[in-house]
Amino acid sequence: MSETAGSPSGDRPVAPAAVAAHDAPSLADRLKSNLLVFAVGIAVLAGGTVAGISEYFKTEAIDGLKQSQQIEIEKADLKFTEKMEAANRQYETQIDALNSRITSVERRLGGQKYLDVQKFFVQQPSMDMGDASGQVQFNPEGEFFALQDATRWRYYKSTELALGSEVAGFDLAKVPAAAQRPFSLFPIYVWRGRQEYSVAGAFVKKLFPFIMVQIVPMDRAPELFGMLKSLSADFSDPAEVDVKGARSASNGNAGAKKEPGQEAKLNEYTKLLTGTFQSDAVGFFLTAQLSVLLNAASSAPNFTYSLRNVQKIGPLLYAQVIMKWSDVTVNGAAVDRLYLAREYFVISKSDRMIIIETNAVTQTPAFTGPAFNDITLWLGSFYLAQ
Repeated sequence: MSETAGSPSGDRPVAPAAVAAHDAPSLADRLKSNLLVFAVGIAVLAGGTVAGISEYFKTEAIDGLKQSQQIEIEKADLKFTEKMEAANRQYETQIDALNSRITSVERRLGGQKYLDVQKFFVQQPSMDMGDASGQVQFNPEGEFFALQDATRWRYYKSTELALGSEVAGFDLAKVPAAAQRPFSLFPIYVWRGRQEYSVAGAFVKKLFPFIMVQIVPMDRAPELFGMLKSLSADFSDPAEVDVKGARSASNGNAGAKKEPGQEAKLNEYTKLLTGTFQSDAVGFFLTAQLSVLLNAASSAPNFTYSLRNVQKIGPLLYAQVIMKWSDVTVNGAAVDRLYLAREYFVISKSDRMIIIETNAVTQTPAFTGPAFNDITLWLGSFYLAQ
């Protein structure tokens, strides 16, 4: 039998053109898969409203992306700027602290570790007075400004002789005039605290917190050393002179005959001291003070002292001395030890030397308490007139 047209299964044969049409993607499929091409084509060819709007939306999308990126960039810049400013503030604080250390002395008294002594030379009209009830006043004689606070200090003008006689407990009437004159030559300005300690068993009879300021004109150095020369000539036997440089008026050796050549030696020594003082007043002052303490320690078995700190900052010399008495009686009670913390701020100028001395008494080596705090407050208000 002959085969009829058709597939063995009986299906009708499919024409090639129909197969091609069946396999080709529809227009909708092509539009879906090429939407971007379509949109671009319409936009380019038609240039109509819809095309323009689509371009607008595309531009807005790009602008939005740019703005979002810009916001992120600005946020990052802000964070970076804030970090840099914080770092700068930290560095500036550290630099300020280092600069302050350069112009500061190390006290470690009354809760204050460092004191910026540069403030002594700079006017401070807006200074922080803390809880001070007084006010800073100008001293025209000494040409300095200092706190006058009657709730903490009793202020008065005095002399080394008067203050020393009260502390040592000796009668001024028994001190020869030759010994009184040099210790009364330059006045002292005293701020005296309210506490007072009566002492037995030591070469001091009374102690109290006080601050002292003294101005020594450079051109009066020869006058001072001339008086001391005369005093040395009158009291030729050092064994007869006590640690305060005074001796009893009843001593018959005063005005004794001088040894041959003694006057020339004294003149030469006076000239040497005067030159040393005028060339290095602050160094001379500290050496003299330490010499007095050394003599006192060598003659009093229960007295010792230590030089806790010495610093030189510009024209200012700072020294801190701790004096200690052992086994003494204070205000009627026996104590194992008694301390006196003393500070020297010695400023050398071309025409004068300014001496600031602070003193605080304590029975413990902690060196804290109301007197130390009051001294710290006072030092924070002191400055020299320009």
